[in-house]
Amino acid sequence: MKKIGTINEHNFSKEKINKLPIHKKVRGVIFKNKDTLICIEENGYGIKHLLKLPGGSVEKNESNIKAIKREILEETGYEIDNIKCLGFIENIRKEYAIHITYYVAKTKGNKKELKLTDEELKVETKPIEIDLGMAEKRFKNEYSKANNDSSLRDIMVLDKLLHL
Repeated sequence: MKKIGTINEHNFSKEKINKLPIHKKVRGVIFKNKDTLICIEENGYGIKHLLKLPGGSVEKNESNIKAIKREILEETGYEIDNIKCLGFIENIRKEYAIHITYYVAKTKGNKKELKLTDEELKVETKPIEIDLGMAEKRFKNEYSKANNDSSLRDIMVLDKLLHL
């Protein structure tokens, strides 16, 4: 699997990084059609309706593919197919490392009911359809305001996808 990049704001050494516990996550660049993405908006990092790529944690004994299908269905209401791995980003935090595997996929069928967690309800997570170019602009604009690693990761992934 190809490494898209590393976010290591604490400048930890490889030795220190290798000792950190790893949290596995998946995220998706989900196309409804050629130019339209399915993303989510939620309140976070001091921004209302912060744009994010959908996804979440990989559960114990769950494959990444099963996790991405589950997370996308829960957060957006869509089943997905034509799933392809884009690569992963290593995001180093103070107490742990996040290993996020990114996928590109297409929606299939009609939208179903969302199954949001209490935390997702609290931050008012909701799926939206957005033009690919507008999504890229929003990710960059919102990152400049919030300066958060989540938006930075999404920018890195879209940049890789758009400039393959």
